[in-house]
Amino acid sequence: MVLAAWRLSSGPISLAFLSPYIENALSREHGAFRVRLDDTILTWAGWERTLDIRVINVRALGPDGEIIAKVPELALSLSARGLLSGKLAPKSIDLFRPSLKLVRHPKGNFEIGFNDAEGTSDRLIRNLFESLGEPPDTDRAMSYLRRFSIIDADLTYVDLVQKVTWSAPLVQVKLWRDRDGLQGEAVLDIDVEEKTAQVILIGGYRAAKKKMSVDIGFSETISYRQYRF
Repeated sequence: MVLAAWRLSSGPISLAFLSPYIENALSREHGAFRVRLDDTILTWAGWERTLDIRVINVRALGPDGEIIAKVPELALSLSARGLLSGKLAPKSIDLFRPSLKLVRHPKGNFEIGFNDAEGTSDRLIRNLFESLGEPPDTDRAMSYLRRFSIIDADLTYVDLVQKVTWSAPLVQVKLWRDRDGLQGEAVLDIDVEEKTAQVILIGGYRAAKKKMSVDIGFSETISYRQYRF
């Protein structure tokens, strides 16, 4: 451990030999998209996270080769159960500093995509959400996923119904699987008309009852209100 700490103190260790396996594990089945990356490294991420497997410059490519998502950096931990089954399967995934766009369309539906993608597509994020909600399947690497986070995202919200746009820098999102379904929380500092307000969302989805509940808190200075539905 001392030797490993000394080696990591001088810089990350390249794990490039793992890159093809990670690309395969993150790629969506049935050809919806495939993942490409520049490098895989082992790095010291501080006492809170200790060692991280980091994937650099991740790109999700559509069937025609167009970029549908770009993430500067991605961290993952591997599932021990997956390794025992002969699969390099992620147990947790953290996306660092992605640039996101959430669009509300005139029909009322929402779509979330990446600002620097070639066109708007929510296929990558939708796949991660589906992987958390689907029952375990040992034939699929993504079914071992238990936690998904977005860290320090830059979010732009475009409402095509109300004709408004606002931005939320440094968005934090955490989703995790439990025995009843999904739990999640998000924190957003929203900038609207030169004012900043913090929005906190905490909720969950119960798969058996097909019900979702969300607490929403709005904070400006010391005020805080909650809504539940």
